[in-house]
Amino acid sequence: MADPVDKAGERRFSDSPQGWAARWRMELEAAAKNREKFDREGTETIKRFLDRREQRDNESVRVNVYTSNVQTQESMLYGKTPKVDVSRRFSDFMDDPARVAASMLDRLANTDIGSDSDTYAAAVEYAVSDLLRPGLGIARLRYEVEFDEVPGEEAQLDEEGNELAPEVPAGEMKRPDSERVRTEYVHWRDFRWSPARTWHDVRWEAFRSHLSREECLKIFGEKVGVRMPFSRGDKDGGTEPTPGETDAMKADPWSRAEVWEIWDKERRGVWFWCKGMERVIAPAGVDVEPNGMVRDPLELDGFWPNPRPLMANLTTDAVMPRSDYALVQDLYREIDDLSTRIDRITRACRVAGVYDKTSEAVQRLVSESTENELIAVEGWARFVEKGGVKGAIDWLPLDMIVGALDKLREMRREAKQIADEISGFSDIVRGQQAGNETATTSAIEAKFASVRMQRRQDEIARFASDLKKLEIEIVCKHFDDETIVKRSNVLRTPNRGLAQQALAVLRDEYMQYRIEVKPDSIALTDWGMKKAERTEIITTLGGYFQSTMPFLQLASSAGPQAMQAAVQFIFQTAQWLMAGIRGGSDIESVFNQFVGQVQQIAAQAAANPPQPPPPDPKLLTAQVKGQAEMTKAKLGVVQAVVDVKAHAMKTGLEMQRAQHEHAMGIQSEEAKQRTEALRAVNAATAPVPEPMPGEGA
Repeated sequence: MADPVDKAGERRFSDSPQGWAARWRMELEAAAKNREKFDREGTETIKRFLDRREQRDNESVRVNVYTSNVQTQESMLYGKTPKVDVSRRFSDFMDDPARVAASMLDRLANTDIGSDSDTYAAAVEYAVSDLLRPGLGIARLRYEVEFDEVPGEEAQLDEEGNELAPEVPAGEMKRPDSERVRTEYVHWRDFRWSPARTWHDVRWEAFRSHLSREECLKIFGEKVGVRMPFSRGDKDGGTEPTPGETDAMKADPWSRAEVWEIWDKERRGVWFWCKGMERVIAPAGVDVEPNGMVRDPLELDGFWPNPRPLMANLTTDAVMPRSDYALVQDLYREIDDLSTRIDRITRACRVAGVYDKTSEAVQRLVSESTENELIAVEGWARFVEKGGVKGAIDWLPLDMIVGALDKLREMRREAKQIADEISGFSDIVRGQQAGNETATTSAIEAKFASVRMQRRQDEIARFASDLKKLEIEIVCKHFDDETIVKRSNVLRTPNRGLAQQALAVLRDEYMQYRIEVKPDSIALTDWGMKKAERTEIITTLGGYFQSTMPFLQLASSAGPQAMQAAVQFIFQTAQWLMAGIRGGSDIESVFNQFVGQVQQIAAQAAANPPQPPPPDPKLLTAQVKGQAEMTKAKLGVVQAVVDVKAHAMKTGLEMQRAQHEHAMGIQSEEAKQRTEALRAVNAATAPVPEPMPGEGA
């Protein structure tokens, strides 16, 4: 292998397909040398996990604690198929196109997860498996599209009879026939990167593929495919594989070409180099620069077609992971050594002893005697003088052997406990509990024992989220409008009228959406904790809303505007409260939608006060009829009152007239009586008149 240090700098490589092939060969060899120790330890880790042994190790005894730890962690970290949550970064309740766009993204992100045709869930699962074993998990994305040619238009003639060029010439315009973003798992041995201290300093990434002859002809064309070298087995970049390593590539009977796909971030381009060729190559049908580079095919903001890999025990000294097994391997070996000693001593732990050869009766007593059987002894007196049975036989000292076994088992328990503490895998995580521990003590131990596990769950959730973010970015930048609308099924929802506006939002503002896979959605579900979390949410919100009732009553007395402001404050505080409750994220988006709808209704009500509904004609007729009857009844009452008053007045007048007439009658009789009395008086006192002359005496 050539010295990977380039003494002459980049000037020794020409800007040509041949020069770049030489340069990338040197870069890949340097990266392979940089990760030799990691590859060796990764291979050893997998051998240990599968308990593959060399011939000389067959006599040893192993307790596969590491295998048990990995299997348990794998079940806890990836217990179910991921679920993607899509939410708006700014939850503006008046922005209906953004809301519909978020719904479309959610449908696009979750539609195919778990189906047989989707490889996302499997890629995440394989990456988690590699993280827990060799310490490196990686997956990438590929945009696959097939085009159909649009039929050309016939030439048209203008008014003067000249032929006009058609807007869509035949064979020049193409439309996507099928589009998909495929998530592809990358084996940890098939991924390399430039040496760097942190991931942000990485200059290039490389993905290796072992392609058959048919695949090479299909991807790179017949002109390039026939000249590509093929070989059997996997030499891993020129270095011999570890002795005893089992690899599917070595069992493959067909020859394959080793092709490296190199993503160069400095030049924002992709290179293809086949091991054994003197120039870089490119897939057929793509635009290629004169030096052989394919210009940024996906146009992603972060350029890489993959998220930051899952790397175990990473430091800032170098971007080079190290497996968990490598950090605890000495303790695992100690456990194996102690187990081997325990096994050998256990085999020696048996009933054995020596006896006096002249005392055959003692030998028969041990080997032949059955229940209630007496064995005759010749020379009984002499046998008794020698001490009887105790003097004729001496047993193997089992007490020393059992004591050694107990000590070895105690040492093994201590070694195992230390290994669990170093790996962060305590007994409480396994579900074990001491008999004298209370539930509170166990809960506290479980909480602190799961701290490191939670950190790893968050990292896996970050990896799964970044994969979906890249997929959504590819969809928004490259998918046809018709494909997005069809896959999201938005036209069959009540939001179909906003589909085009939502598409425009996705094209321009797709980065304004949060796309994440939460740790709880992929980790093994703890139903007891889930129930406790949901109960806490309901209790907390119920107590909060109950405590706001006096505040609402006070605001309602101040007017409609004060009431609207109070409601907005209460709901925003409730959103803030829910965001801080563990487990509240599952219902937070639904609650936010409810709050947005309430605020929207309140705003519309304030802007457009509700008008009273038109009266029902039947009800109006009944009301008029009732009012008429009521008026008639009132008039009847009034008429009755008037009649009563008139009758009373008439009666009063008649009584007054009768009284007056009576009084006048009395006065008339009195006057008559006075007149008659006066006449009588006058008559009595009047003088007698003298007779007139000529009258008689």
